[in-house]
Amino acid sequence: MSFLRRLFRTGPASVLCIGFLSAGLTAQTEPPPPLPLGPTPFPSHEERILSNGARVIVVTHTEVPYVTVNLVVPGGKAADPPGQSGVAELTAGLLTKGSATRSAMEIAGAVDHLGAVLEAAATPDWTNLTLGVLRSGLDVGLELMSDVVMNPSFPREELELLRDQKLAQLRIQLGQPQVQADRFLTRELFGEHPYGVLETPETVERVDRSAVVEHYRASYRPERALFVVAGDVTADEISAALEEHFGAWVGTGLAPVLEYPPPTALSGPEIVLVHKPGSVQAVIRLGALLPRGAHQAWTTLQVANEVLGGGSGRLFQVLREEKGWTYGAYSGSSRRVDVGGFTVGLEVRNQVADSALAELLNQLELMGSESVSTDELEGVKDFLIGSFPLRIETPQQIADQVTTNILLGVPADAIETYRSRVAGLEPEDIQRVSRAYFDPGRAVVVVVGDALELRAALARVAPVRILDLEGNPVSSGELEIVASSVVLDASILTPGRWTYRLSVQGQVIGEITREVAEAETEAAPAMTIRSLLSAGGQMVEKEVLFEPVGFTPLTASVRMTVGGREVGGSELRFQGGRVTGVVRHPTGEEQSIDRRVPPGTLVGEMQGLAVWLADLEVGTDLSFPVVSSETGALATVTIRVLSITEVSIPAGTFDAYEIEASSPLGSQRILARVEAPHVILRVESAGQPIVVELTSPLCPSGYGGTGPSASLALLDVALGY
Repeated sequence: MSFLRRLFRTGPASVLCIGFLSAGLTAQTEPPPPLPLGPTPFPSHEERILSNGARVIVVTHTEVPYVTVNLVVPGGKAADPPGQSGVAELTAGLLTKGSATRSAMEIAGAVDHLGAVLEAAATPDWTNLTLGVLRSGLDVGLELMSDVVMNPSFPREELELLRDQKLAQLRIQLGQPQVQADRFLTRELFGEHPYGVLETPETVERVDRSAVVEHYRASYRPERALFVVAGDVTADEISAALEEHFGAWVGTGLAPVLEYPPPTALSGPEIVLVHKPGSVQAVIRLGALLPRGAHQAWTTLQVANEVLGGGSGRLFQVLREEKGWTYGAYSGSSRRVDVGGFTVGLEVRNQVADSALAELLNQLELMGSESVSTDELEGVKDFLIGSFPLRIETPQQIADQVTTNILLGVPADAIETYRSRVAGLEPEDIQRVSRAYFDPGRAVVVVVGDALELRAALARVAPVRILDLEGNPVSSGELEIVASSVVLDASILTPGRWTYRLSVQGQVIGEITREVAEAETEAAPAMTIRSLLSAGGQMVEKEVLFEPVGFTPLTASVRMTVGGREVGGSELRFQGGRVTGVVRHPTGEEQSIDRRVPPGTLVGEMQGLAVWLADLEVGTDLSFPVVSSETGALATVTIRVLSITEVSIPAGTFDAYEIEASSPLGSQRILARVEAPHVILRVESAGQPIVVELTSPLCPSGYGGTGPSASLALLDVALGY
């Protein structure tokens, strides 16, 4: 310390000393030159064939006393029969849910007791059953594995439970714009090819036990099976153990013959605009077809993809860092037995969707028209080469790599030669594959967002084709919002307060209270609708001021909080046929609202009250424009009375109208009391496991609490407004 204090005393000598020391430190801290590229530290493998024809690949890896056994059979999701997408996934999920000698609980208990992993999953091309177990428990683990493979019982009750879980998960996903964009892109990219056929709630519901058994018999056959074993075991040891436990496995049924028709030739770019009213941002996906998984261009394609859309690739640098249009923009690729796919994903504000898409297409064009710089390419190559050994460290990683390469049909030495192949790539190689496969003229573009906000701007980038969320074509005329088909009068309302419970998948997660009250204004008489949704630590408070005569909104506001902290809200004003105001998003961004609205426009919180006020009977068909108080979006809501049924809810048992409420965002099943006033008793959201039910008792007159607004049962929440 005394030396440092003397060194940093002021004076010419000390300045010279500091300069000398700095120069020395700089010279000493320069990174040393890279060492020559050595061989990939990957263990060799041996191959065996079992007596029943099953192929066995063994990679001995003795660093830890652990063994991973991958059993792979053809017949993944691409083998699902027409109209029953989901069979392969449900069959895989049921393997560990019961055998001829064990129940699902007994299998799970045995696996836990062993400290092992035993799980199955279906991919587009194959199904993979994985056992991971300590060396000491390998024999017991193989006995469990062989039991579920050779003797599955496929219990009906387990199938129903797994199917219900899959349906609930799928319905939740289908409400997410990112998932919607991915699914539309897949269908547009692959068309009628098996890779383009996706699960839907309808196809999953059609899967019964007979379909599962038939898929199992056709696909789970030893002569078509591949065992890949990696870990602390020799080829002789594991071959003898597999012969002991799987030697009696024989195939039954007819093996499916998969045919891969060529995808429809793409002649883009064309923008498929999926109309999701109220969206304040656009979810953009771009896709292009890539060659089969065995094609020799794949190593170069992977490097080109990293240059374009890797973690710090061009898309991230330009669209986020330079332009500030998105939180992230990335690209990826799917390598499969048949044709592969290249995808780009990003999300942007509506106001910059056209600019972001135009720049994305420009970056694709530059990849093929200009040579990547040497420094840029070397940086990507260094990252891929340096990180590759981390992908083959564990027995599971090794087994996965070997399995994938064998099934794709790539050369046997692909893992060992990967780093040298990457190191040998030149800028012209990247440009060549980019020109061939990243051509924007053969790309598909999908944008999920509000077509009213986006169509004109996107049309300046490329031709636009508009679809609804179900995939049906939508004309420009159909997007226009027309005036209400009914004139309502709310002057008969009296103040009141009502309570509803909110359930998700049968579990009560929150409560909703609604209140109608008189309000004082300097102009005409007015009333307010106030609502409070409380679920966990989240609260949504809404208030609408309206004129009873004509049922006309004046103002609307929303305040959203999480844990007492405000995370969003809005203030809107209706005047002169327009709605103006501001919406504050959870990201902190504010959006100005200023748009024309047709006569008879309501605010979301007024929808339920509109049902209460209307004259209803079976066959009634009403429609009215609605503005979301949360986003300022405008859409048409249609109410159709379908039939009369009986419903039991916490508030009692009632004869009810069964009503379908639909908008471009989706549809809901609403049950409203037949006797006037038509109090809404229950709301079920189609495609989502969300149910809202009245809990407040109703007076003989039909009024719950102290007034008639029980019909405000959360149409606004159920419809996304």
